[in-house]
Amino acid sequence: MFSRRQKESHLDTIQYEIDMLNHCYEKLMKEKWQSTPDNFIALECFLLHYRNLIEFFGDSEDLKVSEWKDWSPRQLSSEELTSISDKKPFNNHRGQISQYLQHCTKSRTKDRGWKVKEMYGELKHVLENFRRLFPVRPITSTASTSNNSMESFSTATITRYRVLDFE
Repeated sequence: MFSRRQKESHLDTIQYEIDMLNHCYEKLMKEKWQSTPDNFIALECFLLHYRNLIEFFGDSEDLKVSEWKDWSPRQLSSEELTSISDKKPFNNHRGQISQYLQHCTKSRTKDRGWKVKEMYGELKHVLENFRRLFPVRPITSTASTSNNSMESFSTATITRYRVLDFE
């Protein structure tokens, strides 16, 4: 059976989406893949996580940046909230991404190129501001496993906390 680690909070979910978007973006920017399907996997995963984040930061769908009491462990000032809110990427890309990733539809046969670098650039300032407000050590590599079986792979988000001693 395959599974991700259960998220402990909505903040964990957002951090996971950022980690995965960054990972997919790095894969695409390398422009070296083992095969063409690997390129397709990286692109579709990038688009999926990008869409999830622009829905959140664009204040759409279920979990919304403006409803910080649902996901933030602390109160946010209006300045902080403004620094992580941006509807432009949502308005620019959400519909096209959904059409592309959606089920077998007629619109999928249209040749579509994605300006991944530009898209990422539109969201980068929000991601950086979010990480400044809620720092974590992002996932940068896959942990090695002894048996390398398919069951050993996971999409877990690892958040490390350090207890500060004020004594």
